[in-house]
Amino acid sequence: STCRSRPDAPGSAATRRPIQGAEVTVGAGGLLDDRGRVSRLATTDGQGLFRQQGLREGSYSLIASAKGYARADMKISVADGKSRPQEILLHNPGRIHGKLLGIPTGSSAMVRAHMTGILDADTYEAALSLEGEFALEPVRPGQYQVFFVVKKPDTEKKGAVSARRSVAVVVLPGETSEITLDLRSGITLSGEARFDDKPVAGSRLHFYRRTPRPARRAYDSCTTDEQGHYEIRLPSRGEYRVRLERSGDAWGAWLDGPISVTDALSQRQDLSFPDGEIRGRVVDANGKPLAEISIRLMRLDPETDRTEPLAILDFARDASTGADGTFAIQPLPAGTYRLGLSKKGASG
Repeated sequence: STCRSRPDAPGSAATRRPIQGAEVTVGAGGLLDDRGRVSRLATTDGQGLFRQQGLREGSYSLIASAKGYARADMKISVADGKSRPQEILLHNPGRIHGKLLGIPTGSSAMVRAHMTGILDADTYEAALSLEGEFALEPVRPGQYQVFFVVKKPDTEKKGAVSARRSVAVVVLPGETSEITLDLRSGITLSGEARFDDKPVAGSRLHFYRRTPRPARRAYDSCTTDEQGHYEIRLPSRGEYRVRLERSGDAWGAWLDGPISVTDALSQRQDLSFPDGEIRGRVVDANGKPLAEISIRLMRLDPETDRTEPLAILDFARDASTGADGTFAIQPLPAGTYRLGLSKKGASG
């Protein structure tokens, strides 16, 4: 069987080329076979050929992937230990090209694109030219979140180390997706950030714009100075969720609710992050403390009393009980939460 690149321009069938180094998984209907084991894996040679032997009679799924190409899958049937030679066509790669305008003098910038919605997905990155131009290629077709990070020189005061902006883009087979961002445009928001009623110095603030499609939402980031002051340029008006990322805090803290940004070109909003906490103790029916119990906490939507669609990203917290069965989870924004318990190492 053969893996070949798929021409995406009409009338270009003659340009099909073998793909060397493509990985082909063979499984009973998916990546795992009926015994729960990892599917068999084959790698194509210089002619794009691969072979799998010892397959029993039945139906199988072939899933082929290669760097820079879209995944492809197909169903095959094996009878009497044999199947007809198969040809798997992979889409030609695409390209992301663009320009970042308004980079501060003396600053450096880089761009990174990460495919959304796929575990262990491809990531592409590059440094921007002095003019702010970049190109990422070849890029596997799909949906991407593209991140721009601008770093000021180390000689700058602490708190003005970097700025970050992200946008969503779709890469089509054989085509170039263009991106142009101007850091000088947008709405300037400034103010003071406080946690537990104290200014937070040298911490990052992430502003997530609320959109109907959360998986493709963009966000912008800035860093507070020694007095807890921040300044950020947001791309447009709207509602934003704000997360505080402090040094040594794996989870971060969220504002109780979204902030509203109007059309005014310059605005001030002070941010006060709550220091809520949930403490408890887990015991069995006889009152004996239970240690090493895994706990997952998710905030509920107050209007529907259901777990919020973004709970796993925004409000999920994990913890485990100690030897005395106690646990504590913080910091937490105000709200109603659902608590899930499970024994470590137990299935289901």
